[in-house]
Amino acid sequence: MADIKISELPLLTNVEDSDFLVVNDVSSATTKKITRERFLFGLPSNVIDSGANIIVSQDATINNDLIVGGDIDATGDISFGSLTDVVGGIIVNRFIGSGIQNHDSNGALPTSAAVIDYITNSLTVNYKFTLGVSGTDHYTFSDSDNIWFPTTEDDPVLYLRRGEVYTLVNNSGGGHPLQIRVSAGGAAYNTGVTNNGAATGNVVFKIPMSAPATLYYQCTNHAAMGNTINIV
Repeated sequence: MADIKISELPLLTNVEDSDFLVVNDVSSATTKKITRERFLFGLPSNVIDSGANIIVSQDATINNDLIVGGDIDATGDISFGSLTDVVGGIIVNRFIGSGIQNHDSNGALPTSAAVIDYITNSLTVNYKFTLGVSGTDHYTFSDSDNIWFPTTEDDPVLYLRRGEVYTLVNNSGGGHPLQIRVSAGGAAYNTGVTNNGAATGNVVFKIPMSAPATLYYQCTNHAAMGNTINIV
């Protein structure tokens, strides 16, 4: 074996930590040996090949494309400049936290909070009624689209739906506070009601799913002004 060249030695396919490597020590102009374990000692060990997985224990910087044929699971944060759907050619470059707008492109990915906000506020049906006054006996109702009230009506019975929003614009002159009540002359019903009892401006009623089948709207100064609200 003394006359054999290194290139002529048998091939070793698996190297153990206790195996020797041949090293040409240029500092002493001699040939020496070193174990594999000692040879690797002190080298960065952030990447470990366990045989089944590659484990990266520190930050990894990739200066080119990363192609993954399977799933990516992360227990920590993932930061990105943009994500690209190579099939659809869609680039995601930001997340929307709230307030999804029609002008948001496919490049904006909504969070669950944004979706909830959109469903709650943008998809909710909102109707608006304008209330005037006829003496001290009646509220007058009209709507700008003439859908609910093709002509102005005095103290109509209202049929409203749970989950929808109704804005009652009190333009009765300031002397006729409008209040949603549990019954005629009864206590105020405030669940889902904003600005209940306002003499001017908007009384907004976002009808909860738990609302009773019957409520009442009434002027707090004049008992004759008002009528029943039927809720379905």
